[in-house]
Amino acid sequence: MSKVIEYKKEFLDLIKDLTDINNKIRLQKEGDKIVVRRADEEVTIAYMLDAPINYFNIEDELGFYNYTDFYGYLKALQDPKIKLDNNKLILDTGSEKVDYILTNPDSTGKSPQDAEFTNVDFEFKLSVTDLDVIRNMISQIKASRAKITTIDNNKVSIRIYNSLHDNSLVKTFDIKNLSDFSENVEFTIFSDIFLQIPAKRDYVINVINRGFMKVSLQHEAINLNIFTGRVKS
Repeated sequence: MSKVIEYKKEFLDLIKDLTDINNKIRLQKEGDKIVVRRADEEVTIAYMLDAPINYFNIEDELGFYNYTDFYGYLKALQDPKIKLDNNKLILDTGSEKVDYILTNPDSTGKSPQDAEFTNVDFEFKLSVTDLDVIRNMISQIKASRAKITTIDNNKVSIRIYNSLHDNSLVKTFDIKNLSDFSENVEFTIFSDIFLQIPAKRDYVINVINRGFMKVSLQHEAINLNIFTGRVKS
């Protein structure tokens, strides 16, 4: 007996936008939430995503070995019903029906643990426009690194570059201090994180001066936190 799954497409859209980090997806019900935890192969970037259970209402967990394939089938149909029948999802519009075979959730790989991101030193806003500029310039410059540097404890710059002597973009943001840190903060991360942050959305970035960064989606119901840390420059 198949079970109809209540869902909201914006949640499935957001998971698709995160598949550059990891295309193997494990959806888990935890209390009244639907949760996804993923990291890239090198574990340089990880994310924690959750939403109210009605955003994808399952009773346990589901595994997608290649989420992009499932999403392609979903996009090809016009607002299909999604039904769970044993080890498959059925996408049904009434006139079309697609079967998608699920995978054992354990085969999607180990999920990262919830990150404890405490003692944050400062935060700043990353708007839709800010992210678009940074993403475009990463492509233009073919950048591989981003340097985070505070300026007089009230601003922070992000420098996008490939090597120290090549072309670069420097973008400056006003910061909100959340601690009494006094030393200049300067560390380098992989610029890929800005390509893997889902576009067309607003974020807040939290920074710990030891070299850790959290990017948080601004949304009334969905929680998305993406984590990364310093690399050798």
